[in-house]
Amino acid sequence: MSLTADTILPPGQLFACVSIVGPEGCNQKCDKFGLKIRGCFATQEEAANWAKKLQADDATFDVWVMSMGQWVLIPPDPAQCEDTHYANEKLEELMSGYRANQREAAKMFEERKRDMIENPDGNYIKPGDENSKFYNKPDVPPISHPAEILERLKKEKPDADMEELVKEADRLVQEEIEERRKKEEE
Repeated sequence: MSLTADTILPPGQLFACVSIVGPEGCNQKCDKFGLKIRGCFATQEEAANWAKKLQADDATFDVWVMSMGQWVLIPPDPAQCEDTHYANEKLEELMSGYRANQREAAKMFEERKRDMIENPDGNYIKPGDENSKFYNKPDVPPISHPAEILERLKKEKPDADMEELVKEADRLVQEEIEERRKKEEE
């Protein structure tokens, strides 16, 4: 038995909106599996818009946008489906964001992998990406804040004048900055 996709499809019917009920693996339960074709469309965008309209009119059943002429598992695996529209509006919003995030993460991973192969020397700077020059720098602890140093100095010198402690804290921060600059220049 061959499970290849159909190569001949009716004109203008490339995507279908489908709802499925069943005893297991479906959000809507029934003692037997059932499938309802809710419409066929020329583009995935048209099908997705129709699925959203169906959800707005009757949120009882999840609506799946599927390619015509291809075999699908019943119940469908939500992780494998690009375009599922859920009956629960909040779940719909969360899952749409999750799928978009997963696509973006996969894209960025592939881009990073390609960059590492193309530039084994570690130079990943891209024109127009002002942050890329910072990607490969080692983590450097932040420069101490004068307030932190001031608190330490108060404990070390409880009888000292506050104005003198502030000046000393400023001086210590300035020394730390100068020391960092010298290390970076080496």
